[in-house]
Amino acid sequence: MQRQIFDYREDSGQICDEGAERSSNNTLEKGNPFWELVKVFITPPPSKEQGACQAPKQILLNTVRFPLGFAHKPYEWAPSTVDVQMFRVGNFVTVIVPGEPTTMAGRRLREAVHARLVSSGIFDDEEDETHVGIVGTANTYAHYVTTREEYAVQRRVDAFWAAYVCFLPVSFLVNQPLGTMLSNVYDIDTLEAYIDKYTSMVPFLANGVQGPGWERPQPPSDAPPKEQISKAISMQTDVKFDAAPFRKQFGQVVEDVRSEPYRAGETVWARFVGANPRNNLRLEGTFFAVERLDAAGTWIMVKSDSHPSMVYRWERESTILGTSSVRISWTIESDTPAGTYRLRYFGDSKSLGGKISAFVGTSGNFTVG
Repeated sequence: MQRQIFDYREDSGQICDEGAERSSNNTLEKGNPFWELVKVFITPPPSKEQGACQAPKQILLNTVRFPLGFAHKPYEWAPSTVDVQMFRVGNFVTVIVPGEPTTMAGRRLREAVHARLVSSGIFDDEEDETHVGIVGTANTYAHYVTTREEYAVQRRVDAFWAAYVCFLPVSFLVNQPLGTMLSNVYDIDTLEAYIDKYTSMVPFLANGVQGPGWERPQPPSDAPPKEQISKAISMQTDVKFDAAPFRKQFGQVVEDVRSEPYRAGETVWARFVGANPRNNLRLEGTFFAVERLDAAGTWIMVKSDSHPSMVYRWERESTILGTSSVRISWTIESDTPAGTYRLRYFGDSKSLGGKISAFVGTSGNFTVG
């Protein structure tokens, strides 16, 4: 399969919304004169072999034959190595795709994997109710994946729904014209390459004879791509510093919960002296929680910031002084057990010297009855 190359479909818009400099749909035989002039200053012209491999699409940017220059700065414009994965839970197999497949491309990939699961003896097509679902985009973004028929006709449409309807046991057709051509940065054999790779991984999903020292064999893999996250450009400024108001501390309660009991449907809230949440995103933790006092006198977390009944609101009080506050609220659900509860706020402050320090704020106790 050809490595990534950007074509004129990357610049074309929807049927009702053409792209920059009016690069339009169905631009197969010739390119746009404006971009023909611009591209010579960015990448060298493609070779005949590349043109034949990418046909019938026209090449806009030849990012493969460009070891130096903008195609690799500030980071890679498109992946040359992509991550592929498959998960199996019982009779359900998830095909994790790094691109956005069209509905028909997703169907063919699902059917090919299902057929290999049966032919390999992993599942019995007559006895086992086997489901194969496609999930994407995951791990890497490798642009769109189309069938050969769709590749031959250019019409840039949204493949967002295709990535999800293929997850169902029975795919639903997207209401788009047949033969849509999406922005495929690889060649016409992209789908076939994915089918070959995923079907070759099927035998590794078979049940193994587990025992002492047994390890499941892993499929062969290429070297991982170079790390790109550290090269990412952010237009958001860094947090300068945080400060607590005079005679107050981070996490201190500014407005506390009420002393009267709460009932289901009511919202309990408290406000704390806060700090910028960007100091620590707490990806494996939580910014706040609801805790309940159990019979043994131990506080147990019953709600975290992942629950829809919880709301976290950070407000900047003064940009010059660096002060801010955090308001935590919880809408009590109808099935909430009666008992004693409290709100907890987990924050991180940044000093003028750049040191980040964690702190915790705790509201007063309140009852739910």
